[in-house]
Amino acid sequence: LPRFQIALSILATLLMASFFRKNVTKTTLVEKLRTAAIPPCAELWSHYDMAKALDLAGLGKYKGNRDGNLAALLMNDGSMGKDAPDGPAFMQFLQDGTTTKEVGIAGQDLQTLTDLMDAANEIGDTVRRPITSSPLDKSQLDAICDRVKAALWGVFIGDALSMPVHWYYDPSAIPREFGGPIRKYEAPNLHAKNGIMNNHWLHNKHRSQEVVGTHINHGKAPIWARRGAHFHEGLKAGENTLNAQCSRLLLRGGIRNYSIDKFADDYMTFLRTPGAYNDVYAEAFHRQFVANRILDKKPISECAGEENHDTASMGGFVMLIPAAFISLARGDPRLALNQLRLTHNSPRLENNGALFVDLLSGLVKGEKMGDMISNIGTRLGIDFNALVKRNRHDIDVVANTFGLSCYIHMSFPSLLYLATKYDGDFAAAVLANTNAGGENAHRGSALGAVMGAQCGMKGIPKELLEGLVEYETLKKEIDTFVEEFRDVVGSAQ
Repeated sequence: LPRFQIALSILATLLMASFFRKNVTKTTLVEKLRTAAIPPCAELWSHYDMAKALDLAGLGKYKGNRDGNLAALLMNDGSMGKDAPDGPAFMQFLQDGTTTKEVGIAGQDLQTLTDLMDAANEIGDTVRRPITSSPLDKSQLDAICDRVKAALWGVFIGDALSMPVHWYYDPSAIPREFGGPIRKYEAPNLHAKNGIMNNHWLHNKHRSQEVVGTHINHGKAPIWARRGAHFHEGLKAGENTLNAQCSRLLLRGGIRNYSIDKFADDYMTFLRTPGAYNDVYAEAFHRQFVANRILDKKPISECAGEENHDTASMGGFVMLIPAAFISLARGDPRLALNQLRLTHNSPRLENNGALFVDLLSGLVKGEKMGDMISNIGTRLGIDFNALVKRNRHDIDVVANTFGLSCYIHMSFPSLLYLATKYDGDFAAAVLANTNAGGENAHRGSALGAVMGAQCGMKGIPKELLEGLVEYETLKKEIDTFVEEFRDVVGSAQ
């Protein structure tokens, strides 16, 4: 044969071998992932799940050329250092075929990692479906509305209880500073011994210096610039943080008149109005949204910040709660997650958010919380009942099994653990959450909603309702929203 035909034959053989190797690898990985005790959807993986998956792919001991390991990098939690690319950015390298020399992975290892993610996504596509499917029973509308009302109160109670000790990563400091565990609404101490807010300011993270004090959180820039300042300095006992305040925009906007564009206008107006709120801290997604809209003149649909290690966090669940009930009343399952996408560009948060919305919807319909959380635990690869039976201290479980941080793969399982342990006891659950420390305020809002949806108004102590600074105004807003919920559901054909 002529030389060019020989070369062509060799090339074809090599291409076929490469194609066969890739498909065999992916097929094998799909089979391994299906039988492994990890969640079937990569967006729901924890550190431990990612480490298991990497072991299955033969990449478990891969270190790269940075401190930490590949699992830590892929979970984008910032533990690889401030110069390491965030997990979503790293995965974008894979999708775009961009060089990954800077993280020390290439060649066969890179291909194997790509195959692993493809296999996980292939399985995930088959399980991204609601946990609950039961319709609203109009004959039970009074009970449903009572549970919706209690869930909404839970947002503000769980947040306000935890506000004074929000992001306390040393939970033992809580009883030292407050003379024992938190049992009632408290005002924050002057110093939180936490430099996160100040570091964000010093490094202009998420454009803090460009928006804080000028476009949002008016008058609060000096507090950001002061080392050790409390995230919520100046708030009163029983007052709510910014995320809970923003969730009220959805209550005020109502159900029939809700639209993404209307909410976005209300949201921007609220954030930019001096005196509309008194909180010091604004999470990254608030800063990114305002910077994109005001400074960069982007359209509303493009104002959510690019996913980074701050994006897939529990803070995104707070505004999702009233959106879930608007979605339920209008019979539009897409509405709640569309609302989440407006401010959070994060497939990981969205997949966890879908489970959370399903849980809230099922609870207000009267479904059993234990059964629903067990189903979610199957998705997450966690047996919450077995964990509760081990009778470990809450702080030990939240801090050491899951993690105190805001990242959703830590905070959502912590929420589900506390809901399982304190099944049927609203006050015990939200107080345990507060005293566990870490990201307890936004986790508290979400847990408060879950416990309220289970227990109803009779399960919420009077002092926790009336102790809220804006109790009277909140009562009007929640009552009006729930009455419209009743009317919309009751009049639906």
